[in-house]
Amino acid sequence: MIIDDDSDDREIFIDAVSGINCSIEFHSAKSDGGALEKLSSMEKLTDFIFLDLNMPLMIGKQFLKLIKAIEGLRDIPIMGYSTSSSQKDINETKDLGAFSYLVKQNILSVLRKKLSELLC
Repeated sequence: MIIDDDSDDREIFIDAVSGINCSIEFHSAKSDGGALEKLSSMEKLTDFIFLDLNMPLMIGKQFLKLIKAIEGLRDIPIMGYSTSSSQKDINETKDLGAFSYLVKQNILSVLRKKLSELLC
């Protein structure tokens, strides 16, 4: 699942995932509320969440803390996903329970390669 308020970033991410040669069922949400609604209605929980850290209503780090506090959702590996490559942001995100951190890529082939390494 990708949670990102920017439709262009979601579209690029979806294109990258679609181009990977492995079987992936994919979900997306544009907000924290939409993500919680989707997660609570899934028969089988998502295997990973890629979480944009710069969202307008609840910043990604707050949402990460919220997810990690919810029984049944806290064990989903969450990957911080941001334009920031700041070591401070990376460390804070991991300290809050993120599995890893991926800097957003604006080159589709680079993003596809990084996602393939993570997901396949």
